[in-house]
Amino acid sequence: MKVQRLHRSIATAIACIAMAAAAPAAAGTWRCGSTYTDQPCPGGQALPTDAAPSTERVRDADEQTRKTQATAARMEAERLRSDKERPAMVHLPAPSAAKTHVEPAQTAGRKGKGRKASDFFTAAGPGTAKAPRKKKAAKAQAAG
Repeated sequence: MKVQRLHRSIATAIACIAMAAAAPAAAGTWRCGSTYTDQPCPGGQALPTDAAPSTERVRDADEQTRKTQATAARMEAERLRSDKERPAMVHLPAPSAAKTHVEPAQTAGRKGKGRKASDFFTAAGPGTAKAPRKKKAAKAQAAG
């Protein structure tokens, strides 16, 4: 029973491989709108492709690669030499998370009787000011 299943699966695999090899391959590149694919598409345009680059083009490309690698190695060596000559940079520690409380500076002048002028600005909208005290009016009313 297991042997039959094995033979059947092997035969199926061989048949799939044979069909894939026999199917015509869509060789080339297709332009489908603004994209390119290796599969033909409706309204697509077949584009010619070069088979393989010539040995001369391969040699030129390899030579250019060697020149680029040599230039990169020379530039790296110069950078490393420059880094050794330059003094090390000073790294300062990061500020601590705990902030110390700074007392506001004492002002030389005084605002009003016995009050110290604040160094901080406080915004106030209309109608938020304190009403003026009416000491004299209150004394006159109490006496009168």
